[in-house]
Amino acid sequence: MKTLLVSLAIIFQVSVCLSAQKYSFEPEKGKVAFKTKGWPNLINIKGEADGFKGLLEEVSKNKISGKLIFALDKLKTGIDLRDDHMKNKYLEVKTYPTAELTLNELSIPSSGAGDFDFSGQLKVHGVTKDIVGKAKIEIASGQKKMTAEFSIKLPDFNIEIPSYKGITVAEKVDVIVESLIIN
Repeated sequence: MKTLLVSLAIIFQVSVCLSAQKYSFEPEKGKVAFKTKGWPNLINIKGEADGFKGLLEEVSKNKISGKLIFALDKLKTGIDLRDDHMKNKYLEVKTYPTAELTLNELSIPSSGAGDFDFSGQLKVHGVTKDIVGKAKIEIASGQKKMTAEFSIKLPDFNIEIPSYKGITVAEKVDVIVESLIIN
């Protein structure tokens, strides 16, 4: 009897693990963008790149955890000199090549789609900070798409405020990500 109960418990755990929802992401299936302002001219500064990679897994009902990784050297603003300064002088991508977002027990809508708030730990430039943001999962034509937005302050991550020829970048940067979810 004891063996039967242990066997049933193992089968139950395996079936729960096999049915757990997974959210997989690949760079070519999405994009990461940022926007900020330049002072004093109030110019808009934008950049983007292919998306991120990573895996989020359901750890309990409607809660997912995992890590997403983004290659910072892929960012482009449309101006080569600005890209060079951003990557080499400020982000120091040779030393800190990626940004990593860790999500722990993120609550998602029970339907698997909809709007929700999220929090996690973002590691950029060797510094890890808590962040919060808004996200949305949509299902259309049999595909799941996730979008999320959050803001960071450059000094929080020990990133010098960029300045060039009288234009200084604002310390607040808005980050927008979108990606198809690969199951």
